[in-house]
Amino acid sequence: MNKIINSIGEKMIELVECTDKKEIFDSIWQSAWEEKGVNDEFPDDGQKYLVKIVDGSYIGTFEIFPFFKGCPLDTIYRFSSRKELLDNKVIEIDKVAIRLEYRLRGYVKEMVNFFLNYAIENDCKYVIALIDQSFYGLLKTRINVPIHIIDHSLDKEREGVVPIIVDVEEVTNRLAELKLNISIEK
Repeated sequence: MNKIINSIGEKMIELVECTDKKEIFDSIWQSAWEEKGVNDEFPDDGQKYLVKIVDGSYIGTFEIFPFFKGCPLDTIYRFSSRKELLDNKVIEIDKVAIRLEYRLRGYVKEMVNFFLNYAIENDCKYVIALIDQSFYGLLKTRINVPIHIIDHSLDKEREGVVPIIVDVEEVTNRLAELKLNISIEK
């Protein structure tokens, strides 16, 4: 049985725990990534989540992994070259996708709330990812996430993809000014 992990308003985030939900998860993220021209092979062992709306439709996905030196993400961009990432608990966010017809409706903000709450609840110091530069702009300016590009050189190699980092402590220190629904209770 699937477990509801987080619910804000009418939207819900659900942990993928069965084959049927895994097929829905794969269908959503693969479709969104193919649309962007991304056809890399990706690991399949993180915690997978579906975004579900009140009518029962699944409209988005994301995956959370613990980061470690030599992990698949580290082979694309050497996050492990940053000492602070090796000396602290870090999570990687991957397979972030929303069905085309549901984009720009506030669902990304719910996903970000979940990522950051997850990081806080699990005593993570950083959240990292490789993301499309336009998605970076959305997170930075419209959702007000304190997100930083680590290195612009990857953008040239991977057509608009940049490695990013979010300092979880910076998030907790700036909660009053951020427009996010984050709880620092454990």
